[in-house]
Amino acid sequence: MDAFVKEKLQQWGLCDLIEKFQEEAVDEESFILLDDASIATLIPRIGLRVKYKKFHSEFLGISQDFGVLFPDSAGRLYEFWTSVFTDQILLFARKESKAADVLLDNLETLTTDIRGEIAFKTLPAVLPSSPYRTKGKMVHPTYAEMKRSFINLQPAICSGPGFPITM
Repeated sequence: MDAFVKEKLQQWGLCDLIEKFQEEAVDEESFILLDDASIATLIPRIGLRVKYKKFHSEFLGISQDFGVLFPDSAGRLYEFWTSVFTDQILLFARKESKAADVLLDNLETLTTDIRGEIAFKTLPAVLPSSPYRTKGKMVHPTYAEMKRSFINLQPAICSGPGFPITM
């Protein structure tokens, strides 16, 4: 097992699966290619399996969408974000009281990937909101609305060439 798989399982709160994934030599490539039958064999306990499948399908959906929109950069989706911008965003986020619900006290002790994910989640607090017009009135979204709509992960339900059907 490589660091990518271990960090994903830790991010998802599924540390109980790390040993099994190591035993089965699940690396980044096989992690992405896991199908339902392999997941059922790898994770026989239903509770853990359901949690894992939820996170795994969200992860694949984001990767697939990015790959369709930016095919030349698809392989770089997870490699560039954390190393360059994490510390700068967290610095800004510490100055915003709205970001306190996402920031942790022990950020320095966390892995780079986890810190990057936390930095990403603070962006609605750091970035200015954009007003919009509805029924002739200008509306400024609340922080809660910005957070909810910043990235709204939904299960994939479209079908067609290259698109899975999941519900």
